[in-house]
Amino acid sequence: FSREGRPHPLPMSCPICLDEYSYPKCLPRVLQCGHSVCCACIVQVSQARGNFSCPLDRITCTWSPEQGAKQFPLNHSLIEALSLQEKDERNPRKMVTCDSCKKIHSVVHCQTCNAFFCRGCDKLEHMSALMARHPRIPVDLYTPTRTCPKHLNMPLRLQCLCNKDMICEDCAIVGEHAGHALRHAEEAAEEKKE
Repeated sequence: FSREGRPHPLPMSCPICLDEYSYPKCLPRVLQCGHSVCCACIVQVSQARGNFSCPLDRITCTWSPEQGAKQFPLNHSLIEALSLQEKDERNPRKMVTCDSCKKIHSVVHCQTCNAFFCRGCDKLEHMSALMARHPRIPVDLYTPTRTCPKHLNMPLRLQCLCNKDMICEDCAIVGEHAGHALRHAEEAAEEKKE
């Protein structure tokens, strides 16, 4: 555990060669002392010296040349953690930076503000009773909405009942659709379902 009481993150690289563990090239295997080392390093170190010491705690690990690196079990927990980490890194929705602080990954998307927020900024931005009513969804569930070609980054949340165009709030107030009868996009979507 760290000084703050949080568990240390799993070591994601071999302590000997410093290569990141990966499948199938650099699989972590558990030594007799409980530490993990990649297969290639176990073979390289043990062939040079026979029995070898763990690079982290210097406990002697016995080596059987007949069995090779397979005598040390795979570290399945670490392999699973690597798999989850790769999955998270491939999911672009989870890697969106907070629009407010620009430092931390966001956790929610505010549909009214059309912005991403980390936990701290979400609390600050949506403290008032009015702002607290803004619908927010987890970043994992966010799907981008179409935006207005005239007013960049403004979501198309309204439908003009005169010509059935999807428009943004700015178009409804100051644009060519000012004064037209409007309805929310959700109402238009519900009508299409029926």
